[in-house]
Amino acid sequence: INVAWHGNSVSAVVLLCVLCATTHTSLPLPVGDPFFTVLTSYLWPLALLSFFGGGVYLKQLLNTSDSAQERLHCVAMSTGLFVATMLLVCKGCLMRIAAGKVRMQFVDAGVPLTMQARCHNNQRRAPPPLMMRLNPLFSCCVRDGVLLSGGVVVQRRDVTGTGGFVDVWSQITEHEAAAARPVLFFIHGGGWKGMSPRSHSGTCVHHALAAAGWVVVVCAYRKERWPQHIDDATTALEWALELRGISQQQQPLAIAGNSAGGHLAMLLTLRAVGRGISVIGCVLGYPAADPYDEHGVYASLPVGCWWPFRYRCSQSLLAWYFERMVLRGNAELWDSARPLQHELLSEFPPTLVFHGELDSLVPIEFSEQLLAALAAARPQVAPPSDCLVRVPGLRHSVEMDGGEAVQVLLTGIVALLGN
Repeated sequence: INVAWHGNSVSAVVLLCVLCATTHTSLPLPVGDPFFTVLTSYLWPLALLSFFGGGVYLKQLLNTSDSAQERLHCVAMSTGLFVATMLLVCKGCLMRIAAGKVRMQFVDAGVPLTMQARCHNNQRRAPPPLMMRLNPLFSCCVRDGVLLSGGVVVQRRDVTGTGGFVDVWSQITEHEAAAARPVLFFIHGGGWKGMSPRSHSGTCVHHALAAAGWVVVVCAYRKERWPQHIDDATTALEWALELRGISQQQQPLAIAGNSAGGHLAMLLTLRAVGRGISVIGCVLGYPAADPYDEHGVYASLPVGCWWPFRYRCSQSLLAWYFERMVLRGNAELWDSARPLQHELLSEFPPTLVFHGELDSLVPIEFSEQLLAALAAARPQVAPPSDCLVRVPGLRHSVEMDGGEAVQVLLTGIVALLGN
């Protein structure tokens, strides 16, 4: 292989590793959060491989370099690898500090350290598959019926009467044996337009809960036009509750969702409450709870462009995206997509919200406004019933990081639901 070409290629990948390490240490760079989300979430395993490969290649190059250009190339690669190493060390230190803060937030929410330690030990005995630990999106490679650690299996089941399906994570394959197990109904995110039940950021949580004795039902939903999203989720929930062995008379039910799925999970919870279905709690990860952006938290542009984008001057970019891409321009549907203005918000169950403090794709202010709206709608409910866990140093899709703070977060979620 030509040394110059090969060396430049490896240097480019080493630079990618440096950028990934930089974003994981939360250093300010003049690039938007969506770029960082893609870089750190989807390319992080590639960067780790390139880091290892770059070191091996550098060692070989040091042994064979003769010309001044090759020696200069060695210096450049050495500098890049050294910077990446230092940034990764900084990341480890920052994540350890963040883990302590997350742990104490769960203590304030009523989960003692002894319970967190017990759940942590259980998770260590039944870790998720290696590919899911590298990146939760790799769970799309998990096949139906394959036994995972902790006795967990995943089964895809078609929803009767629709073209949809659900993925069921559990420790057992026969529903008859699951009569006493609690159920978590989960709605995946993806900007209301993407992802799937087995390819999203929350799969490690599904495995941990299934290994702890929960039945996790993850629904698929159509994404072409509103309100298909919430209608399909409602149909899937009703179908799951009617299944033999997943009966609400026998099992408690919790509803959860991440990002756009958090928004849908709120609407589904309100529908369930309106239909007399008892929901013991709601778990929301960095939820886009207010796509209308009533308080103007999201970014906006100082100029409008009516044609062809139909963007109004100073309109929230999130509200514009939701109206154009999800509602398909039908502004009359806004009322059905705003959970914070729902008439049954006062009956919303206890809620756990977790959010990365540096998230700019869905700013943490959305979660703060959500808890404020719940507190205003339920003044008779004690504040500890709702909890916002702030994850320092992390951005959107916090589960993608895989650091110590995320492990503590997963442990706290399992412990709080078990409590």
